[in-house]
Amino acid sequence: EQMMHSAIQVVLIGIMAPAVNRITASPKLNVVGCGVLGTRVAKEWLERYPDSDVCGETVSSKRHDELRTLGIRPLLREARPKNDKYARLCENCFVMISSGGVYAEDQGGICFETSPVTASARAQKLLKAEAAALKVGAVIRLAGLYTLDRGAHVFWYAKTTVDAIPDSFINLVHYDDAATAT
Repeated sequence: EQMMHSAIQVVLIGIMAPAVNRITASPKLNVVGCGVLGTRVAKEWLERYPDSDVCGETVSSKRHDELRTLGIRPLLREARPKNDKYARLCENCFVMISSGGVYAEDQGGICFETSPVTASARAQKLLKAEAAALKVGAVIRLAGLYTLDRGAHVFWYAKTTVDAIPDSFINLVHYDDAATAT
């Protein structure tokens, strides 16, 4: 419990866990969902706070050696405590990174926070997680995350013809930019 009182927790893509907003001389960070974005958030945190304890939660141990070499302490999701006392610690200091994919807009228009959402099972799962997250913190919806070799552009470059509205908008946010913004 003492560890959690000096921790910040970042939650990525629909997974929730607690955080506490008090930054100390050696702040702790728990990243739930330590994939491409989560790993970059953890690395950015370690650059800002080199003496901090950073824990990266994953669904498998496949990347644990890589995380250790980066200075991130890996944790399997199944090992996370699942009790109310743990969840109450996150009040007012919780950030969930969600997806702009919840919006129903698919004709090249602009989406706003109040834009209609889709009824897809994936979107409804994210919206349910967002509602729970908003009770204890904040939600940031990102869309179009990419790196040089990962993202929607890889799909579109492989196409010889794209059947789309030529003047439509596309959201693109580099993973590094998203990591430094969170």
